[in-house]
Order: sequence, then C-alpha cells, then structure tokens
Amino acid sequence: MTSTGTTGAELGAMQGGRIMRRDGVMRQSGADLTLLLDYYGELLPPKQRSYCDLRFNQDLSLAEIALETGISRQGVHDSLLHAEAALREFERVLGCAARDARIRETVARAEEELHALLVSADEAVRKQAQGVLHTLQTIRE
Repeated sequence: MTSTGTTGAELGAMQGGRIMRRDGVMRQSGADLTLLLDYYGELLPPKQRSYCDLRFNQDLSLAEIALETGISRQGVHDSLLHAEAALREFERVLGCAARDARIRETVARAEEELHALLVSADEAVRKQAQGVLHTLQTIRE
C-alpha cells in the first residue's frame, strides 16, 4: 500500500479525481472522499463515520485503524468501502458538493467580470461593480 492508500489492485492512475483499479472499478481519491465526508458524514452510521474520520482526516492506515478500534484490517477495509459507496450515493442523489463547486465557479467568474468594470470611465458603473463585488465576497465567507 502506498502513502495515498492505493493498493496493488489499483493502477494508481488518477483520472478526474478518481483512481482506476485493475478490476475496472473507479474509486474516488482521498481528497474527494474527505470533501464528501464533510458534506454527508453525519448521514453515515457512527462506526463508519469514525473509521472514515480516522482514515481520511487523521490519515491512519487500515492496520492502525484496526489496532485502535479492535477489529480486523479486513473489517476496516469493508466498512470503508461501504462508507465510500454510501457517500457517493448521497452525492449522486443530493449533489451538494457539485452544486457548491458550481456556485464557487460562478461567483469567481462574476468577480472577474466585475473587476473589469472597476476600470470603467463611468463612476456609477464602478460604484455598482464595487457594491456587487462586496456582496459576492460576503457569499464566499
């Protein structure tokens, strides 16, 4: 197993935030799973949530989690696979992470366009652009 948690069954080739395994199954990267855990972690059963926290937030290995929780390494692995499947299904159905990413991208594009208006010769346009930029900045916070 590598430091990123990939195993010999995985090619290790990243494709759009996912890892292609030799069996053809696409797994999400740890960073993607951490994001989904932030959005949907409270929907997981407590033990799965705990194992995910130890794996993705505290970066423990499967063996370390097994030792700490008193279950087998295979039990941890199976629980994490079930949690990963549940997190992906929550995102597929609810789409909160994807929606927030689209909102961030849209706000960034709007800010770019408004910055272009800040150099306008028209004072009213500049003031209005500043006001809208301020509103967008409060959305980011």
